[in-house]
Amino acid sequence: MTNLLDLPHDVLTNVLSHIDFSDYVALCHVDFIFFKIFGADMSLKYQVERQIAGVDDNPNSNISINERSLALQRSEDGWDRVEFDFKCVVEVEHEASELCALADGFVVVGDAETPATLHYFKLPSSKEDVTQHTWNSISLSGGDTLHVYDIDVAISENDLIAVATSRSNPEKPNRTIFEIQLLQFSTGQRHPFASNPMRVIAEGYNGEIEGVAIQVAGKYLAFLTFRVDTILCVIDWMTSRIKMVNIHHAELSSSRILSSKSL
Repeated sequence: MTNLLDLPHDVLTNVLSHIDFSDYVALCHVDFIFFKIFGADMSLKYQVERQIAGVDDNPNSNISINERSLALQRSEDGWDRVEFDFKCVVEVEHEASELCALADGFVVVGDAETPATLHYFKLPSSKEDVTQHTWNSISLSGGDTLHVYDIDVAISENDLIAVATSRSNPEKPNRTIFEIQLLQFSTGQRHPFASNPMRVIAEGYNGEIEGVAIQVAGKYLAFLTFRVDTILCVIDWMTSRIKMVNIHHAELSSSRILSSKSL
């Protein structure tokens, strides 16, 4: 029987590059030589470091593995030096759903019992602020059949909260309408800068579209529509003009706007 360690080095490295962190730990317990192999090969070492940190790699990056490893180490070292000024517990006064957004000093949480209501809380900046803030709410349009899929906020930049929702078509009960609601965070009303604050983005038979994910950055809003083929669309939320549409035959779970020119 051929021993794993008898394999040629390049073949062994390729095999080890496909294991997860738990397998790595198990191998190192079996034979210390595996610990040396991972430590001597930079790509394997970086793979272990990524899994420990819980981060993904960019396979299209032109940065060397060694530089990526150093950057990851600096990032992790920075977290080790973080010191918190204070800790506090904020009691959630409603039945929270899985929806949550955190930005610009606010936390926004969905309501499992009343989907048409979003709750937000201004996070305290000191111990003295803890008792000075209370939960507030924003009401959404859509009626009793409303379902909320995703939320994103750009409070300091545009006083905006974007909400991806669906509701039954009142004229065709077997069909569902998917919309993006663009609201002014400070008032809870339709955003005055949005030319179409209740934009319909899709309609399909019940169950045909699985959901929507959104993200806002500046004047751009990106959303993914999950169906047989996942559709990625970027619009200017102020003018409602479409900037990009891309149909992905492979499964996508999210998108991320990196800048006004990068997605």
